[in-house]
Amino acid sequence: MKRRIMAVVMYLALSLLCLAGMAGCQGGSGTVADKVWKEARKEDSLEKYITEHTNEIDGEALWQEAESEDNPMADRFKATALLCAMEYSDPQYGIREAWKKGVFYADYPKTGELAGEFLKKVSEGEAFWTALEEAFYPYDCFWPLLAAAEELDGATLQKLLEEVPQDSKYGSGLRESIDRWVKANPGRFSEVGEALVSCGYYDDWVSSQWKETYLYQSTDPYKIRTDTLTDALAYISCVRDDIMPLAEGKYYSEESEILGESFYKTELTVTVAESLDLKPAGSDLPEFIETEGKKVVALYRNPQSEEFEGSPTPLRVLGDFMLQLPKEEYPSCAEEADYYLVLTSDMEYGGFYQTMGGGESGIQEVYSFTSVDLYEAGTGRFLRHLGQLTETAPDTVMADYGEQSLRYPELTAADVLTYLYRHINEPDAFRGLVDQTEGREEFAAGETVIFGSWEITYHSGEIVKEFDETLFHFEAEDGYQYVRCYLTITNIGPKEETFLPLGSAYFGGRELSVQLVDMRRETGYDSVDLVTSFECMNGSYLEPAETKEGVLIFKLPQASARNPEELCLVFYLPGRVVYYPLTEGQAQEQ
Repeated sequence: MKRRIMAVVMYLALSLLCLAGMAGCQGGSGTVADKVWKEARKEDSLEKYITEHTNEIDGEALWQEAESEDNPMADRFKATALLCAMEYSDPQYGIREAWKKGVFYADYPKTGELAGEFLKKVSEGEAFWTALEEAFYPYDCFWPLLAAAEELDGATLQKLLEEVPQDSKYGSGLRESIDRWVKANPGRFSEVGEALVSCGYYDDWVSSQWKETYLYQSTDPYKIRTDTLTDALAYISCVRDDIMPLAEGKYYSEESEILGESFYKTELTVTVAESLDLKPAGSDLPEFIETEGKKVVALYRNPQSEEFEGSPTPLRVLGDFMLQLPKEEYPSCAEEADYYLVLTSDMEYGGFYQTMGGGESGIQEVYSFTSVDLYEAGTGRFLRHLGQLTETAPDTVMADYGEQSLRYPELTAADVLTYLYRHINEPDAFRGLVDQTEGREEFAAGETVIFGSWEITYHSGEIVKEFDETLFHFEAEDGYQYVRCYLTITNIGPKEETFLPLGSAYFGGRELSVQLVDMRRETGYDSVDLVTSFECMNGSYLEPAETKEGVLIFKLPQASARNPEELCLVFYLPGRVVYYPLTEGQAQEQ
């Protein structure tokens, strides 16, 4: 009897083991990670499943399974990927929206180290790849895992790229996630760049990839961020010494008419989390600024970053200016800097962009009246005000016309800032590059104004029906009169300039423009280019320091001509205006 009972017990035990084995063969390991993974496979993506079922998942159990060395590697991969996806979708961190855009800004306070440690297991070779092959699908399982592992090292990345089996069903998904990681972590180039270069990762990169990853990205121009100024200087130094040589012929530079040499135009800026302690101007200002052998950092401050949503971050280092510096003038850390060249913005709302049909686009331009100042780096002591720049939005609007948005100014070009710094003790050399009106708008006839790169003096005006000039006779058609405005202009800029370029003498252009405005009727009239008139100044080319006397000619209706006291000669630059009342000259209707 006892033998028969023992036989039955052994039979039942063997049966249970067999059933368990069959279940294992048909259903996996039975872990929480495996169970959740099977459910996630029924959805279109891991993101969708996690978003809808996070509260149903035993996160504590997943952590135990992810960290247990006794668990099969496939189960540890599933548990780790699920935990990363759960944190990725947690609204507390705002990561899910970034995920949709392929942007990885967010920190992973919980899963970052876990993800990094798992990916390092690629060093275990075949076991790692077998685990991925067994566990793969949902196909988007790599995205949160790579995004969380912000501290990946170069050796791990290189192995992931070089050793992924060519015929694997998950290879493309892994490579895509690595691409996203690289582009989301430009500041890690100094740690991983050498490894990526050695495995040929960058071999097929085109100029747009270099620019958008390490220099500038139009959809997120402020994505390169550092904690300290020293970190920012180290990054720009890495761009200069390591990235630019790799991108030879693919990065952006232009010949500067101001400098007479090429300059960088990558639009690189690096956001710094630190703040500057800068002192207001005092009475002990130095007469001479010594720049030879001194190290300088160019910075852009935006005190209105909270007021103007989406505007530049509070403090940035201007990369193109820094790239332009000789190495002996480039500080390797904040403590080495002698000077801070600081642009401080003062933003105002401007007009709305016009559609091609003439209607408003809904995109409002923002002007920045930006002060350029030099400070002593160590103490924050104010040393010199170089002037004010008017920064304006670019001509091209890359947005839907129906979209309500603000268009912020372009950065001051590096050649302008470099020229100001190099001539800091010669203010007359750059007076055409900075605003000289100091907020004043109205000037009297005979008074000289420096406006942009032009020194302008309006002398007098006359309203006539007809006039003769050399061999030609000019007569306005019925119902109209000519207005002849006599001026003297001088090009005070550092390069050749065109006064009122032909085809652009209208309000709203980026160049200087002019109108004769009927103030009562709020109507403006463009200047008339009489090509046979020798005195007509439209389209005149002037070399630096060259002066010319001549006339601007307008044609206006008789009704406006009857009220010369209501007429003003108005010059425009983006965000700025200067006007001369016509009747302060010798205006008279004939």
